[in-house]
Amino acid sequence: RLGMAAAVTAMPCADLLSLLGEPQRRFQHIHVAGSKGKGSTSALLGAAVEEAGWRSAVLSSPHVECVTERVRFNREPIS
Repeated sequence: RLGMAAAVTAMPCADLLSLLGEPQRRFQHIHVAGSKGKGSTSALLGAAVEEAGWRSAVLSSPHVECVTERVRFNREPIS
């Protein structure tokens, strides 16, 4: 159980994740980083994952037209 002491101290991220049961290992993900092309790369990867029969979620920032497009599930913006 994660107590108040963990929230108050400057606990390293790895220690916190360990206390929480390593949640980052329970799902498969791709982290796209860099200075150019993240949006198109993320869209391409999301579409490829869906075509392979998996569900996808793409989280991006900033939005182009509407703030709801920052989070997309299976190519559809959240509502």
